[in-house]
Amino acid sequence: MRRSTARRALVPLLLAFAACGVMRHGLPVESPRATDGYNAALSTYTRSAEVDENLTRLLTVVATFQAPGFLRARFEEEARYKMLPAEAARARLEAFRAEHPGPTVVIFFDAVDPDAEDLDRPDSATRIALRASGRDWDAEEIVRLDSDDPALRHLFPYVTDFGKLYLARFPADAPESGADLVVAGPLSQLVLEF
Repeated sequence: MRRSTARRALVPLLLAFAACGVMRHGLPVESPRATDGYNAALSTYTRSAEVDENLTRLLTVVATFQAPGFLRARFEEEARYKMLPAEAARARLEAFRAEHPGPTVVIFFDAVDPDAEDLDRPDSATRIALRASGRDWDAEEIVRLDSDDPALRHLFPYVTDFGKLYLARFPADAPESGADLVVAGPLSQLVLEF
């Protein structure tokens, strides 16, 4: 008799908890065919969060801050699986840095409402910014990447068929390390701490 009374008392508490929003940080990230060195860099520079409400996942955000250490590992990994010489990896890294003088962040954004996955639109309801030392740097440009590209799926294994993949470019004076990523919109207000 005591068990059923305890269960009856526990059910409303569980339902109340389920009705609240829940946020989980730190989803596991590892590329199955990548080197240990690349996976270590990916783990170091990637942050994630999932937002649930009423037992429904509202949003998953996974972001990789492409700091200098990550970019070196990324282009070395790309050269490895394409069987390119080491000089090619360095040349591709230099070309990327010349094209993107400020920090960049790869963002996977998977919302329960696909219309909310509009980060690349100028009138997007979601704001993407870097925050450090009490200052924010809004993304200068957000470009949608091809999430079906097998190379991108190898480099960023958290990509699924359900969300969208973006590259956020920030001003040249934004910090290349030590900044947090702000993802703020109607579904959630997140700060991914790097």
